[in-house]
Amino acid sequence: IADAQMIKYASNAYLASRISFINEVASICESVGADISTVAGAMGLDPRIGSSYLSPGIGFGGPCLEKDLDALIGFARDHQYEPGYLTVVRARNDQQVGSILSRAREMLGGSVAGKKISVLGLAFKTGTNDVRTSLSLRIVRSLTDAGALVTGHDPVAIEEAKLILPDVDYSADLYESLEGSDLAMILTGWPEYRLLDPEKLKATMGVARVLDGQNLLDPDVIRRAGIEYRGIGR
Repeated sequence: IADAQMIKYASNAYLASRISFINEVASICESVGADISTVAGAMGLDPRIGSSYLSPGIGFGGPCLEKDLDALIGFARDHQYEPGYLTVVRARNDQQVGSILSRAREMLGGSVAGKKISVLGLAFKTGTNDVRTSLSLRIVRSLTDAGALVTGHDPVAIEEAKLILPDVDYSADLYESLEGSDLAMILTGWPEYRLLDPEKLKATMGVARVLDGQNLLDPDVIRRAGIEYRGIGR
C-alpha cells in the first residue's frame, strides 16, 4: 500500500516540480535577456530531459498535481519527515501566481482597481471544462477583490466557472469579452487564443495590452500591431 501511494504522489509531484523549475528559469531568462522559448526548446532536445512539462506559464493547478503534491507533503510529515524540496516547489507555484498579478498591476500603472480586464481561459488546462483548483479562477478572484472589473471567457468552462465565481461577468464570444478592455490576460492555452487577430484585438479593446500567461502569441507580430505585450520569460 505504501508503494502504491508513493508511486501516485511522487509521479505528480515530479511533474509539478518540472513546472516550478521552468517558471524559475523563465524568470531568470527575463533578468538576463534570454528567451525561455529557445531555452526550453533546446533543453527538451536532450533525451535525458525531454520536452514534457517544460512550458512556462501561470503555474500548476487542477485536481491532480497540486492535490498530490500537497498529499505527499502531508504524508511525509505524518511520518516525521520534513520534505523541504517539495515545500519549495509548492511555494514557487504560489509565487508564480503572485508574479502574474504583479505583472497585471504594472501594465495598468500600479493598480487594477476600476480597470476592465478580460481573462481568457478559465479551465485549469486545455481540453477540459474542469475548473477545480484552477489558477485562472484564483487569479480572477484576486483581481475582483482588488477592484478590477473582470470578464471571463473560455470555450467550454464558463458554466462551471459560474458555479464557483457567480458574480463575475462572462462572455461566450471571444471578441465580445474583449470589448473596451484595459488588459487581456491569456491564462489557459486554448488554440483559439493563438489565432487572435492582432488588428481586430486592437480595434476591440479600450487600451491594447496583452499579458500572455501561456506564451501563445508571437511578441513581434503583436507589438507591430501597436499592442503592448508581455509574456513569461521573454
